[in-house]
Amino acid sequence: MDHLEEIFHEVVVDGSTSFIPGEEDEEPEEEDEEPEEEDEELPGEQGFPADYDDSPGSTNSRKRLSSNSTRSTASSPGKKSKSPMVQVMDKMLNKWAESDSRHQKILKKKVDVKASKEMQERAELKKCQQLAIECGAAADSVEYYACLSIFKDGLHREFFCNIPSPEARLVFLKRWCEEHNMY
Repeated sequence: MDHLEEIFHEVVVDGSTSFIPGEEDEEPEEEDEEPEEEDEELPGEQGFPADYDDSPGSTNSRKRLSSNSTRSTASSPGKKSKSPMVQVMDKMLNKWAESDSRHQKILKKKVDVKASKEMQERAELKKCQQLAIECGAAADSVEYYACLSIFKDGLHREFFCNIPSPEARLVFLKRWCEEHNMY
């Protein structure tokens, strides 16, 4: 802790300063600021080893405030263009968002189509059950029970619905039951 106290002695460290490698444009100084005392420090002074001179935060001329000052030495950074890496990441994020949006639309459409198809199949099944009862297949009969197997397939449902008369539908159900040894 003693070493840190030596480094930051008489300087307020509030996190308002920052450094971005490659972004070293100097900002114009504001006229309202009080003039600062500038002392150029040489590498190795004030407890800094000589190799700190090449560190990212190094400007080769560090500014010190007078001992009675408590304000920060930094001014707010100017608006700078984004680095190439940030631009690449922004493009990737935008492409990912567009792709995700398209995938969500496709998935929603598939879910809607599946739900619609299922509703249609259920409606066809109810129609076939009603036609079976109308043709004389009692709810407790073997013929009505056979409807469960017959009407699983859409083609069988369509065929049954297209039989022209109730008598012919009952004959169809009885033949199917005989063919499958249900009697």
